[in-house]
Amino acid sequence: MRLLPSLLLLAAIPLHAGDALPAMGWSTYNFFVGAHNDALMRSMGDAYVANGMRDAGYAIMRIDGGWWGRDDQRRWYYWTTSGTYAGGSPYQSGDPHVDPANYPQGLKGLADHLHTQSLKLGFYLSPALSLGGSENFPDYGTTALQPTVRGNDLIDRHARFVADSGIDHLFYDGYDWNESQGTAPYLRMSSSLAAESTRVGRRIIFSINSGWSWRASAIADEWRTGRDINGEWPTIMECLSRVAESAPAGNGRWNNPDYLMAGFPQVSDQEALSQMSLWCVAAAPLYTSFDFRAMNQWDRYVLLNTEAIAVNQQHAAPGQRRRSSGGLEVWTRTLDDGSVAAVLLNNSSASTDITVTWSELGLSNGQARVRDLWMHADAGVKVDSYTASAIPVHGCAMVVVKNGTAVIPPLAANYVSHPGTKPNRTPVDTTGWTMPSGGGFADAAAAFDRNPATSINDYARPGTSFEIALPAARTLSGLLLDQGGVGSNPWPLTIYVPRTTYELRASDNNGTTWTVVASGSLGPAYTPIAFPRRSVNRLRFTFVLPERTSAYSSDARPSIKDIYAFDGDVVAKTGDVNGDGVVDGSDLMQVKNQLGRTSSDSGWNSACDLDGNGRVDAADVGLVTRNQGK
Repeated sequence: MRLLPSLLLLAAIPLHAGDALPAMGWSTYNFFVGAHNDALMRSMGDAYVANGMRDAGYAIMRIDGGWWGRDDQRRWYYWTTSGTYAGGSPYQSGDPHVDPANYPQGLKGLADHLHTQSLKLGFYLSPALSLGGSENFPDYGTTALQPTVRGNDLIDRHARFVADSGIDHLFYDGYDWNESQGTAPYLRMSSSLAAESTRVGRRIIFSINSGWSWRASAIADEWRTGRDINGEWPTIMECLSRVAESAPAGNGRWNNPDYLMAGFPQVSDQEALSQMSLWCVAAAPLYTSFDFRAMNQWDRYVLLNTEAIAVNQQHAAPGQRRRSSGGLEVWTRTLDDGSVAAVLLNNSSASTDITVTWSELGLSNGQARVRDLWMHADAGVKVDSYTASAIPVHGCAMVVVKNGTAVIPPLAANYVSHPGTKPNRTPVDTTGWTMPSGGGFADAAAAFDRNPATSINDYARPGTSFEIALPAARTLSGLLLDQGGVGSNPWPLTIYVPRTTYELRASDNNGTTWTVVASGSLGPAYTPIAFPRRSVNRLRFTFVLPERTSAYSSDARPSIKDIYAFDGDVVAKTGDVNGDGVVDGSDLMQVKNQLGRTSSDSGWNSACDLDGNGRVDAADVGLVTRNQGK
């Protein structure tokens, strides 16, 4: 066993020189949950490069929980007899090894591939998984004792596994662990990972979710500050508010309030824009977790705002909330060059103007230049204050202010221009929509409040259909479906439910003619289904080939947990320039007609700039060509 410094000294060991900026990347968790594999990771990596995410700074591709296969096999992928990794090196009982059916080349093969694309591989572990049980951590779950010698050895071996597998980012989660069980595993992993990072000559980001974030800045690069985020606006704001209560951040150590929700139709366009602004000024790590192989133009506009990202990627201390009154908030961050970024947030119930004074920004009164980071334009010279007009509900303005009259140049290049008329992703009112059993939608937000699988024999067998009757014809262009689990497990699960093949048909307005509007693979969490906009009064969803296996309970089976209905642009396929739901020759012709033009040219069509680099080039033509027929 390698000798490591005393645990009493571990907190003083830095993982790096304090020059690291907030991390940016993507995780499998919120969208794919446990339904991920080597092919998916490579496909997402290719899309990262093609759509400009990598060049904007998003580099980490993290495999979250579920890499062990079915949840009832989780311990098997640690506590099994010795064997050989895909690359040929041996492993012992207690060493993590990914499901070979999902990752046939192991993590090292995937990491090597991502590194050739200038991307980084992230991975998920937890103290509970590292220690395994009471034999390695006495009185497991009851007292805060130190791990045994074998327990420390296991943590050291897991750190070596991370380093030898080419992993660049470790998320050490508090799953099955809590503060009462002690902080020693986190301290040990911090020290061991630092030693392994030195051994292999590669920085490994240490990210934790521990429940004791006020102590985390001594041992981790970033730390979760609260609950898991979701698409509900109050939850997003709660996650952000916890930042102010957490460990002091800055200089390479960062509070992590969880994922950006852009790309998930549960959030409105303005909420996605505001969250991005707030996360940037708060210096939070920028992690996405949706299927960005199909991004609409608004999501590209939000996530590829390189000027907002430039505010995030600073060494300065994170921003703070300077004012909160009557639902109006002002957040500010002093940047490395002395200018100040400000987010003026409307958290009230009506559109309104918001004014910020120079004194609130820590600037001198008098003249100051203002730059609007969402319009990517100079907002002129202002005196003593700046007013943003008609900020919509849950919307914001984001500006940079600097004393003097000199024009503030763009903070970064290659941003995506404002799409003009923003996509309409307003949820359709589903009052009165019913299932065959008489169950209805809980409210206008369209969350289905009971599991419709209970009306189709507990779980969906191949060929099983259910119909949704609308009280009157409605115009729709998409649905968002969330799988759940039923059976002996009382909680409708969305975690680790396998993918299911589906077919969705819609009736015409007389209710007699059915038309296939969409088919494909339904993921385990929030699968957006887009189709050409049409007026319908009945929907029929058919499970074509569902799987029965799931996590946590062998009796938790695939079903539909939540259904959301939308009108407008739910999710645009990459290359669908004209927005008709299909990538075809007409889209290719439009892109070719724009070939060579830049954002400053007359007649510029930003929809043809698929990779968001400010010009229409061969890469954009290639994206349409590859996606034709989708």
